[in-house]
Amino acid sequence: MKKDSFVVRNEIEKQTAMLSDTQMGQLFRAMLQFNRGAEPALSDPLVSLAFSFVRDSMERDRAKYEATCEKRKAAGAKGGRPKKQKVSVEADFFNPESKRFSENPDSVPVPEPDPEPVPESVPVPVTQSMGVSGGTQTETGTQDGENTRDFLDSVAYFDKCGLSLSRGNRRILARWVREVGFDVVVMAVDRAMIHGAKTAGYVFTILEEWRSLGLHDVEAVTNHLEGEAIA
Repeated sequence: MKKDSFVVRNEIEKQTAMLSDTQMGQLFRAMLQFNRGAEPALSDPLVSLAFSFVRDSMERDRAKYEATCEKRKAAGAKGGRPKKQKVSVEADFFNPESKRFSENPDSVPVPEPDPEPVPESVPVPVTQSMGVSGGTQTETGTQDGENTRDFLDSVAYFDKCGLSLSRGNRRILARWVREVGFDVVVMAVDRAMIHGAKTAGYVFTILEEWRSLGLHDVEAVTNHLEGEAIA
């Protein structure tokens, strides 16, 4: 598998100390040829010796890169974000008095609620810290944020990957979704799958680690993972 780039390590400074600038140019050209899959032809014995050291390092990096690509490919084969269902909003804008649809939803009269409705649950503060902050919890166990589309998609992705979620884990997941978003959560699940994890707690540990590194969005996490792949 060809790579668009390769790593030049500081250690080659000692290994090439005896080379002239011209010989260093030959060595660098040989590295470029080897990176794109060609076998460089070197006539200078000193350059050939230096390249033998560099070649070993480049082969190790290439093996790591290919292994990482295969793991990501296998994780991606499990599927991505579930497709969103189309929801018609026309019913919300229907005015029963005029028998017409309104372009302004604020102009649609709101039906009066039934007298003395009985609440299904009473919100109470959430005081236990589980990695992220915010939210309220109801007596029935419903957590603020658990009825959002991103949260429900995240639950579906956990289920697709075989990661069960207890009531407590659902609350933790809802707060992670609010903090970093669905896409970063999915990246953490894929990362856990690469390492053979079988629990939701492992995913939360990955998210906690990324947060400690200041990684809060897809671009930051992607750059971090690419850096690990070539390290």
